[in-house]
Amino acid sequence: MMYRKLSLMVAVLGLAAAACGGATSANQVRVSATEGPDGQAFTSDVTTFKAGETYHFVVENAGALQHEFMIIEPVEPGMMEMEEMDEMAMYVVEEEDLAPGATVEFDYTFPSDAVGQPLEFACHLPGHYEDGMHLTINVEA
Repeated sequence: MMYRKLSLMVAVLGLAAAACGGATSANQVRVSATEGPDGQAFTSDVTTFKAGETYHFVVENAGALQHEFMIIEPVEPGMMEMEEMDEMAMYVVEEEDLAPGATVEFDYTFPSDAVGQPLEFACHLPGHYEDGMHLTINVEA
């Protein structure tokens, strides 16, 4: 009897989690934006993603400067206006949302056409990218 109640509780909790639409904790991605003596950087506990799977991103600004977070093809600084980069980016967290100490969470599913494309997490605020604020990522089928 106790086993049946426990099984029912586990099933109900599983349905509730699925109904919320969030990614599973196995698909959580923690990204940190920092500055240090070696420059500015993004670090991430995941850099290879599967197309079609939903990931729950937790992006934290652990530094002292504002940053932005973009999932984007590599763009050389100064090659295009910020508005153009925002339009071509797959996802953008604006600098006003990523102040020092801020954490932004969102769900994102990489599309199948991202497989094999050059992509990175990047901050294109003036001087940030040049100072090392980009991290190569990969999307697989």
